[in-house]
Amino acid sequence: MKEFIPSYPLVLDELSRLGYAVYVRNKRQTDRLINELSSYLGQHNQSISPKQEKRIRGYCAQVALLTRVFTLLRGYPPTEREYRNAQYLAAYTPVLDDLMDDLGLKYEELLSYSGEENSDFRLFQYLDEKMKTIRGEKADFDKFFIRTLNEQDRSLAQLGERQLSSEEIQSITFDKGGYSVLLVRCVLDHDLAKGEEETVYHFGSLAQLMNDIYDVYKDSQEGLQTMVTASCDFNWIEEIYKTRCRMFRNSFFKMEYSMRNVKRSFVAHSLALSRAIVALEYYKALQAGKPRLPIEEYSRKPLIVDMEKLPNFWRSIVLSRNIGR
Repeated sequence: MKEFIPSYPLVLDELSRLGYAVYVRNKRQTDRLINELSSYLGQHNQSISPKQEKRIRGYCAQVALLTRVFTLLRGYPPTEREYRNAQYLAAYTPVLDDLMDDLGLKYEELLSYSGEENSDFRLFQYLDEKMKTIRGEKADFDKFFIRTLNEQDRSLAQLGERQLSSEEIQSITFDKGGYSVLLVRCVLDHDLAKGEEETVYHFGSLAQLMNDIYDVYKDSQEGLQTMVTASCDFNWIEEIYKTRCRMFRNSFFKMEYSMRNVKRSFVAHSLALSRAIVALEYYKALQAGKPRLPIEEYSRKPLIVDMEKLPNFWRSIVLSRNIGR
């Protein structure tokens, strides 16, 4: 539905509701989760590290945003059970990521690990039991859980010595983001509607590319091969991003939900996606017509796009009204 352009009152209303979901309700729920995890670790005379708590809180905020935009489609908010399961998944993700990185083990190898049981490993054990329960109850969640793990294993090639082709990097980027966001969607109890799997996949692929845009300095320093660090051509990245935004928009309005809910949810999705375009505009200006932006010549500070600055914040609101058009 290319003709749909949301009004500013609608955009600002949804922005305030997203803010409440992420910064008010989610904070209360996350505090309860941290207390639950701390109580479990306390039984083993262990505690959550400040770094891990910060990571868990960050992922809980992201998942709170996702559950908000997905449940707008069905017309009623997450239930307590859905919210609790979503938060278990949010906490599980950074714990699993860190363990796999620190120990150099894949998921299946972690299940038979017999080394030191530090706080991160105990959190993994506790949260993996929660994942097993959800997987046993939800076939789609189990399917995308396995697919997400496979894509995470495949993404290890981005840190390898072999130079990946542009096609390989794009495939890893889009599949990693697409299936991980589908996993979050399937923690909710209602079934995927016709056309929803494709739409959520597109949104997840865009979310992963957006993360890579914002992480360009960090990823460059770590030698991670992403679409952004491999090309450093923000004109090309913008073309890819906007093309996939059009694909996302086209599939979004074909989903079998009420059109009123579809429009409202699209506004919420667009508020997230427009942030990447603000960053792309900034990096394109730095690139200034050159074939690539020499990231290696910059320190971290000039490459930060601060979305809390009012001009950037307002620009993202303006851009959100035309995502995919």
